[in-house]
Amino acid sequence: MEEWASRGEGSGAVNMARKVIKPGRASGRTLTIKPFKEKPKLPENFEADTWAKLSVAVAAVHTKSPVAASFEELYRCVEDACLHKLAPGLYDKLHAACHAHVAEQLRQLRARSSPDPMVFLGLVDACWSDHCDAMLTLRAVFLYLDRTHVTQMAGVRSLWDMGL
Repeated sequence: MEEWASRGEGSGAVNMARKVIKPGRASGRTLTIKPFKEKPKLPENFEADTWAKLSVAVAAVHTKSPVAASFEELYRCVEDACLHKLAPGLYDKLHAACHAHVAEQLRQLRARSSPDPMVFLGLVDACWSDHCDAMLTLRAVFLYLDRTHVTQMAGVRSLWDMGL
């Protein structure tokens, strides 16, 4: 097949436009990457702004309301905070927000208690299902924190365990 194609016989087309580049001679230009002259600085209010955006999302997840920011934007906020060594503070703030939400849910559950045990168990089941759904969503948003900070620190529970 190669023989007739090289002679130009038959209906086989030969691609003569290909340029063969020999090893070691890619092109005449080289690419040089230079470091920054000054190390980029983090904005002064980066941590506060990031947590403000994330706390709104955490509250929205707990109340089952829509979140203004996209999932990707929230994930990148968490990733940027972790890359700038703000993971311990972020974990503590998330833990406090989840703890406050659970305490509020328990208070509401006690206020709605019923003398009928089946009704009360139905309320507990609905509350537990909502909590598990919220923790799965929060774990998805804070997955970078869970994979980096939590796994590297001894004595720090994963986000799912923290939610339990």
